[in-house]
Amino acid sequence: MSTSLREYPIIIVDDEPLARQAVARMLQTRFPSFPILGEADSGPSGVALFKDLRPSIVLMDIRIPGFDGLEASRRILKESPETQIIVLSAFDDFKFVQQALHDGVLGYLLKPVRVDSLKELLEKAIEKIRGLESREKDRKDIRLFRSLAVREQVSSFIYGSKGGIPAADFAELSHPHIRYGYFLVFHSEGDFKLNFEEIRKVNQSLDRLSGCHPGNWMGKYLSVFIRTENDESESWRSEAEFLSREITHLIRDITGTRVSSGIGPISDGPENFSDSFRIAFDSLQDEGVSVNVNYSGRYNDKYPVEKESVFLQACRASDGTAALKAAENLIDDLISPDASLMDARFAVTEFLIVFRREWESLSGTPKRRAMANLLREALLCNEYDVLREWFLLVVRDLIRNMIDSGSSADGGREELILRKVRHYIDLNNLREVSLESTAESVGITPSYLSRLFKEKTGQHFHDYVFDRRLASAAGLLKETNLTSGEIAYQVGYGDVAYFSRIFRKRYGSSPRDYRRNR
Repeated sequence: MSTSLREYPIIIVDDEPLARQAVARMLQTRFPSFPILGEADSGPSGVALFKDLRPSIVLMDIRIPGFDGLEASRRILKESPETQIIVLSAFDDFKFVQQALHDGVLGYLLKPVRVDSLKELLEKAIEKIRGLESREKDRKDIRLFRSLAVREQVSSFIYGSKGGIPAADFAELSHPHIRYGYFLVFHSEGDFKLNFEEIRKVNQSLDRLSGCHPGNWMGKYLSVFIRTENDESESWRSEAEFLSREITHLIRDITGTRVSSGIGPISDGPENFSDSFRIAFDSLQDEGVSVNVNYSGRYNDKYPVEKESVFLQACRASDGTAALKAAENLIDDLISPDASLMDARFAVTEFLIVFRREWESLSGTPKRRAMANLLREALLCNEYDVLREWFLLVVRDLIRNMIDSGSSADGGREELILRKVRHYIDLNNLREVSLESTAESVGITPSYLSRLFKEKTGQHFHDYVFDRRLASAAGLLKETNLTSGEIAYQVGYGDVAYFSRIFRKRYGSSPRDYRRNR
């Protein structure tokens, strides 16, 4: 079987060890392009293993404990429709075959598995995977075309038309159609030369911001159209100021240049958007408003300057404990329910910028890559508690990374990745944590995370999450009145009997007895 040297990872879910060994041996000797990532012996553990490893193909036995292979297949396909599942069974039951195919599995094999039958289904799996990848590539091309169309759309808003097509027609490219919006215009100052990679990074970052339509660079100028719901919102100005600051810092962090910005008013109708652009552009010519976009005012008089000074002194002394304590002392001043959430984001953003400058001063090297995503992440924190928790985690990581000068660059980066991984697992719902989602959260591939985690901790990622789930369950049994079923579901187990069995194996008693003896 030719697969152009590409690998298609597999997991095997079967409660019979001898059956798993037989299939594994067949794959290893006859089909080396299908590496086995892991094995499971029940429906719940099979689904959990899939979430952690994200294989291309699953070999799934029908009759397995917990819940059967059909239910396990349904859950996997619900989360990942592109996964190819091959069902195995010792029973030639037409009802099983019919139901499995109806649920979306690739095919059905009788035990003992024959080489030619397995080969046929593996070839079919490759064909489907490549077809899905081809369609995904087409979707990416469409997204690229749409991105280019958006750039042209913004140009039409600036000039009133583009290529003879009125701005109103371009506004209809979006759904729903754009009626209200305003322009932000940014100017990169100094000796600035356009770099394709930097432009790409800026555009990608801006495309992720809701309602944000970046245009084309015009020399040193970038125009960004912001879509709004109406022109009567009292909060639009503070939101515009925040977005202006956010994008200013983002461009500066990526390009390394000083950036100024101007804000135009909300305009009603595409035919009037050019007025907003003109006012935003003209404001850049006025030194009084071209550089510093101000806060809404609520924090200006009570920003914790003295507490910030204590924090910076601890950083200069490489005293991580004191620095973290100082950060915790000022968090109530930065993030207070007495002020708006937007103002809290302003204050946190300002503090992180000051922190970055201090770090650069101490190290003598720029830290743009380390800080590039933080401002956008602050914008995504939509609750006070979420912002507080995110802020402390970020500061803790930055402090450790800054003062840990004894580590090599790669070693320090790996340790930072592992800290972020643990933070992600601790902060997120354990029911939704997987190897893939965790790897995505820290910007690396699942295979690299799996290898790094095992190398640095001596423990497989799957085992670590397993331990955290049981530890979390034990804590919930002691501290809450939730039922065993509710706790099992909350920590990631859909089958209560399976959860009780593994809990007893770990703690020596059932969940009920464990709670009684708390």
